[in-house]
Amino acid sequence: MSNPIRIVVADPDYLAREGLVRALEAVEGLNVVSMCSSIATLRTAAQVESPDVVVMPLTFPPTPAAKAIRLIDELQAANPTTGVVVLGEHSDLALALPLFDSGIARRAFILRSRIRNAAQLTRAVREVAGGHSLIDPAAVGTLLTAARRTSELTFSSLTEREREVLGMIAAAESNSAIARELMITTRAVERHVNSIFRKLGLNGSRDVNRRVQAALAFASSRQAAEERNRPAKRGRKPVHPVRARH
Repeated sequence: MSNPIRIVVADPDYLAREGLVRALEAVEGLNVVSMCSSIATLRTAAQVESPDVVVMPLTFPPTPAAKAIRLIDELQAANPTTGVVVLGEHSDLALALPLFDSGIARRAFILRSRIRNAAQLTRAVREVAGGHSLIDPAAVGTLLTAARRTSELTFSSLTEREREVLGMIAAAESNSAIARELMITTRAVERHVNSIFRKLGLNGSRDVNRRVQAALAFASSRQAAEERNRPAKRGRKPVHPVRARH
């Protein structure tokens, strides 16, 4: 029998905190080892317990989301095997993109209002405990929009070859695979990739996350182009649905 997943639950709202604990404790294989009501107590509990997973909101009013995200970075830097499930609100969507600036491994972002049963919450906990990531499909479109705001202008500065390379990055191709397909050297691909990262303002992130952010930029720019080129139906205003793939 495998060891239970050790969880720290943090939420400034008493009823929400108690509800989370009850839901998690009712599932076999999950063990809540600590409850916290603030960022300060969460930091202490994480240091003492070294949990497998932390379940927390994106904000602890009046503390801004940026401070909670910095704490997540600190927790995972101190213990890289700790997963984090962030329970967000719709109002948090515009603030959520920086959550993935330091990488996506062992991080989940799900909308609290879309959790219909314990199985959905349990899935997120098990995913991050297993080293994976999870983003609520309802949040992907907004994250793409946020990525577009920061990258749409700089995307136009990419050369034709850089756009080609970026498309392959978005298809999860490695540098060596891109080199083979374009029949150029791996060193040349690296130069193109570094130029893309620089133009998209992604120099400050780790390489794996820069590729994810670049893929988001590519997807959002392509979506914008499709929307601009889509003819409007006669007699109706053009509709611009969000098509996001996760």
